[in-house]
Amino acid sequence: MVSTFFAELKRRNVVKVAIAYAAMGWVLIEVGSTLLPIFKAPDWILQAVAAAVLLGFPVALVLSWVFELTPDGIKRADEAGLAATPEPSRRLQLVFLAVMLALGGALMVGRFGQQAPDVLSVSSKSVAVLPFINRSALAEDAYFADGMHDELLTRLSRIGSLKVISRTSVMRFRDTELAIQDIARQLGVATVLEGGVQRAADQVRVNVQLVDAASGTSIWANSYDRALNTENLFAIQSDITREISSALEAALTADELQRVDHAPTTNLQAYQYYLKGRQLLPLRTADALQEGRLYAERAVDLDPGFAAALVLLADALHLLHEYVGLEAEQSLIPALALVEQAMHLDPELAEAWAVLGEIHRHQGDYAASEAAFQKALDLAPGEAQAYHWFSVLRENQELYDEALKLTQKAHELNPLHPVIHQNLAWAYTQLGRNDEAIAEYARLTELHPGFALGWLNQVWLYLRRGEPVQTLQVLREYQRLEPGSFENIYICRVLLDLDDRLRARRCFDAMLAGSPDDPRVLLLARYGLMADGRTEEARHSVRLANGLEAPDWPMWVAEQWTEWVMAEAVDAGDFELAQQLLAAALPDGHSAVAEKLPEQSYTVIAAAATLLNAGRTEQARELLHNWLAGLASLDRTRGGSAYGLDDIAAYALAGDIDTALQRLEQVVQMPFLTGWQDLESSPRFAALRDDSRFWQSLQELRTKAQQQLEIAAAAGLLEPPD
Repeated sequence: MVSTFFAELKRRNVVKVAIAYAAMGWVLIEVGSTLLPIFKAPDWILQAVAAAVLLGFPVALVLSWVFELTPDGIKRADEAGLAATPEPSRRLQLVFLAVMLALGGALMVGRFGQQAPDVLSVSSKSVAVLPFINRSALAEDAYFADGMHDELLTRLSRIGSLKVISRTSVMRFRDTELAIQDIARQLGVATVLEGGVQRAADQVRVNVQLVDAASGTSIWANSYDRALNTENLFAIQSDITREISSALEAALTADELQRVDHAPTTNLQAYQYYLKGRQLLPLRTADALQEGRLYAERAVDLDPGFAAALVLLADALHLLHEYVGLEAEQSLIPALALVEQAMHLDPELAEAWAVLGEIHRHQGDYAASEAAFQKALDLAPGEAQAYHWFSVLRENQELYDEALKLTQKAHELNPLHPVIHQNLAWAYTQLGRNDEAIAEYARLTELHPGFALGWLNQVWLYLRRGEPVQTLQVLREYQRLEPGSFENIYICRVLLDLDDRLRARRCFDAMLAGSPDDPRVLLLARYGLMADGRTEEARHSVRLANGLEAPDWPMWVAEQWTEWVMAEAVDAGDFELAQQLLAAALPDGHSAVAEKLPEQSYTVIAAAATLLNAGRTEQARELLHNWLAGLASLDRTRGGSAYGLDDIAAYALAGDIDTALQRLEQVVQMPFLTGWQDLESSPRFAALRDDSRFWQSLQELRTKAQQQLEIAAAAGLLEPPD
């Protein structure tokens, strides 16, 4: 059958037609891709030509099968007088038709499926501005070239009809040898601007060229030679912005024109200090933030009316609060005053509104924060940082769908920023879209293998899914990058989930010995101590943690910390401490906890157990009933709404033993293993331990843990990396 089929293809000249058509089609597409951009033809013309060529290929093959060119004209193949073999069977003809349809479908998928991001989805009004080359004789002038580059990006981001890739992503291509087409493909843009800056004495020269990524041809180029002063520098940046917009046919509104042409200062030295400080803040280290703050202060001292420098100083203070833990009185409060001063000078400064949104977010004024971010994006719709910060606010508000949309936009504008990329993966996790989260984490760690946070935040995804081997795998990568981090204590917990008690005990004891005054280590050690039956040591550890100051960890506010300690006190059976903490964290007790429904299950369950222990049965059961009623909107392994084993605890505390055990049997059928050792030791599950079904389920969990342990051992994950 196969040999007959191919013989028939050859006899009917199908192979010759295929070769000739492919050659002609390739020539047509290549010529079009070279000539059409020269005449500034729209992108869709070349796309239409390519689509016609691809769609025509299977049609040409079908026609060559059915018809034959003869001296007497075109005739059906079976009438051409050339048939030396019997007429092919109907089955053979059906096989040929199926092959042609499959080929056509494959070509369409290959062209319009795999190539969609490169050809069809990229807006023609998109640009990546590569880092400017420092062509000055002095190497220290590099900051000046970088500053000019950064300022140009800021101006371009104020144009709503343009897609402009942010600084962090384009900086990866400094001194690159990659072709323009490859850079554009990675960044998702149609054009690339490249240039250089040369400063000599009191003169500055800027050379720029806008390149079409598809053809590699220059769309526009210019050179600017001016005297070195602020008026000329800002005029150059304004001219380049206008020229790029014109070349990409991106219309500017009157307000955008005004913002593009704005000159922020007339003091050249102040501007140079501002540029230096602006280069330092994105590094986010304590030293870089402090140094950036000093440069911003110098710029403000030289020009108190330099609104952008005031905002830069405010941003440095806000970041020192977030990343270094500088007290609000020394950071957020003076930062707010600086932003207000800048807004008085320039109410249309997008950066000021974005920093204001961050200050209000840290202060807990979410309504004011939201309004500020909206204003920032109205003024600079292409500013990735504002989308990023806004997405964090939405996450704080538990508006996870909106957080995802904002993060996706930030990632589109800054695709190679590791923090934004990890936040995108985290946003999928919060929505329980775990497969998409895993795919994003895979891309993130491929692009940024040394970015420790990219490995660490996968821990919560795999823990919530109850997949200890995968959890241990990413934790080992994180441990390799950050061997001294307290987060490595989660390795101890995973070892216990795998029922590797000896290694888990050694791990917990080593962490306690190495960090005896870290309240986070003391709290997390409770889990291992209770599993070992060391109840008094567990209670002592929790009390020690409570006696220490809350950790200097910006994501933890005081209330969340107190509630975490309360939950650990409950699991250690220390209800005296739990009662004190419930009164301290939630003075209104029952009603205050009810406001947290349905998301914060660990607070609800701990509070209910504490209320029951205090004899406040009616309040505790009402709280549990309300929380259980909200389970329909939650999921055991779903991101921010994950409730783990808390539903089992809730039913047990409420006295519904049968439902609790049915839920436990469901867990046994899942890969879920996170925290299963608490079933045997925590007071939350005490009511279940008189039932044989409980012990049968526990044994099945232990068997499952042993199976997972064997997988982890075979993968070499039980011991630290070399």
